[in-house]
Amino acid sequence: MSASQRSVLIAAGIKKAGRSGQSITLTTEFDEILRDMTERYNILAKSDTGTTTADTAYITMPTDYSDRRFMTVDSYEMIWMDPDDYLKWSKTNTDVAALPVRYTVVREDSKIYLQNKPSGAWTYYFYYWGIHPASTGDTYTHLLEDKYEEAIIAGIAYKCCERLKDWDAAAKWKGDYESILLKKAARTKRLKVSVHSNFWGQMG
Repeated sequence: MSASQRSVLIAAGIKKAGRSGQSITLTTEFDEILRDMTERYNILAKSDTGTTTADTAYITMPTDYSDRRFMTVDSYEMIWMDPDDYLKWSKTNTDVAALPVRYTVVREDSKIYLQNKPSGAWTYYFYYWGIHPASTGDTYTHLLEDKYEEAIIAGIAYKCCERLKDWDAAAKWKGDYESILLKKAARTKRLKVSVHSNFWGQMG
């Protein structure tokens, strides 16, 4: 992957918007576009690892979590459990410590819950779709696959026109940004699963 620097993509977006002759700072907008892309579509694969704690039935969710992929404990792939089913189970069963075989994610608690609670320390890997972090400097490169740069540039063009209150051009570029992003994400089947649990507010 040869992801472009922030300044290169911003300059390309300003040029697309037909505003090359103007001095416009769009670093905040660059971060907004990357966050928007990864909050709405599963396009940034991440992973987190650690060790379970005996008798502790949860692990803290990564702060950049957007949606789940899969999870392993002690090299075994765990079984996904619907958050509502976990709630019912936890209210009607005694949680006996063992090697966990099921997991769920609860956004409201910012936790990954394990069934059963671990009886020892095992290495876990939590694979998830992440939200893109904010850039930290001009040499910063985005973490997405290169094919998403076309969408980033269109998004910058949209934000550039919006900043300049050129509403007609902003609407045009926003439409292009949405269309390109959807096309790229759908091609790899990375659309988010629809929400199905109102109680937990959790993606299915």
